Amino acid sequence: MATLGEYLTNDPNGRKLPGYLAKLSEFFVTENAELLQEADQLGRNIEHIKEVVAMQQSYAKVSGVFENLPPNLLVEDAIAMNISAFERHGIVLERKFSAVSPVRWTGTRCCKF
Repeated sequence: MATLGEYLTNDPNGRKLPGYLAKLSEFFVTENAELLQEADQLGRNIEHIKEVVAMQQSYAKVSGVFENLPPNLLVEDAIAMNISAFERHGIVLERKFSAVSPVRWTGTRCCKF
């Protein structure tokens, strides 16, 4: 064929090309949206990992160093370290803390103070 216009209007395969390109475009738009969503989720997961590592490092103290902490803060930290798993499984937590005495934290285990 001499021109693209003739090919697109007169050739049976050429007439299919615009529809094919439209469908291909839709596919790429959908795929792009899915990839952006996955990249966003990956970024949130990386931020969560960074928070967990930071919390764990804050508790990694030299052996023999004691710290008195409110139990509710320890529980909140434990929840924060697992929040993405709770969300993924549809678990909703309801918190009710009573006033209790601090616990002695050694960095590896705690005991009532």
